[in-house]
Amino acid sequence: MSSLLSSLYRVSEYIVLQALVGNFKVLRVVELYANGHSISEIAHVLGLPKGGVRGVLARIREKAGPRSAVLAKYVIPVVLEVKPVVEGDTCRLCGRQLGGVLPSMHILNHHRDYLAKRTLEVLEELRRRLNGGS
Repeated sequence: MSSLLSSLYRVSEYIVLQALVGNFKVLRVVELYANGHSISEIAHVLGLPKGGVRGVLARIREKAGPRSAVLAKYVIPVVLEVKPVVEGDTCRLCGRQLGGVLPSMHILNHHRDYLAKRTLEVLEELRRRLNGGS
């Protein structure tokens, strides 16, 4: 897998994971940053501390490197269609009560195959959109 495709997969997987656990503020941070907003602007609009915005962006850069904002700009609109599988403290995939376990860790530990499937579906939809819907 080329470096660009590997980066695209990693950033997509992270963003899909955030959507699956219903962490749409993370998606909004990435979307606003990818569209040219500053950290200060994002923090103000979303009511977050600047450090929280920086932390989200650092995790994305960790996944995809310097191309992260560009890759996320294309991935976010597709990922916004992903439905969360965690509702409150319950995983809708297996019915488990999470009881203090981070929802993202639950998905990574128990439903990695579902995460991979959803990530590949997002990438396929992205490919379709970039090719003019064919």
